[in-house]
Amino acid sequence: GAYAEDVSVIAPRTLNFDDATLNSLSVLATGADSTLSGSVKAGSVTAFDIALGGDLSLDTSAAGGTIDLANVDGAHDLTLNAGSGVVLAGGLGATTRLGAVDITADNTVLGATNKAASFDFNGDVTLTAASTLIDTTVSDAAAGNITFAGDIFGSTDGGQSLTLSAGPGTGAKSANGDIAMNNAGLPNVRLGSLTVSGDDFTALTGDES
Repeated sequence: GAYAEDVSVIAPRTLNFDDATLNSLSVLATGADSTLSGSVKAGSVTAFDIALGGDLSLDTSAAGGTIDLANVDGAHDLTLNAGSGVVLAGGLGATTRLGAVDITADNTVLGATNKAASFDFNGDVTLTAASTLIDTTVSDAAAGNITFAGDIFGSTDGGQSLTLSAGPGTGAKSANGDIAMNNAGLPNVRLGSLTVSGDDFTALTGDES
């Protein structure tokens, strides 16, 4: 249902949202390690470390609001839609691999370690860590795709390196996912390095130091 409320989670809770519409949703530091699932539309979402108890959809696209997540873990699908807004993600599946991850935003700022069954980035991606891993190697026999619909940017010239792992890059085709990207880096803000393993790899341009 729709509730004209600002919801703050101040202690660890297990929450299942049934297509809820809120003014805002905040999981405070004291509510870290809460378990979330379901579907939420809000003006903005902020959350310290959370686990997925089921598939979770967070949508701030109507207001172009920010989705700011510290760390998200759990073997379920995660859909984030900030529309013209920004997604800030400290770590996606760093401890427990996520299911399929689909992110729509004007810009997504990623943390260092990101693991899921697949990644779809619909918008630009900015790297801030010295080394960023995006990994869809689910097992020795299976890996998902990594797709970038926008461009990939570093923060300082040569200061950010990116590893895309969609399987070992050898062996059976089914053990490797595909990687598709547009542009990586800029002439004056190059990536430190770009390392790729998987099946088919397509890119427009890449600027690395």
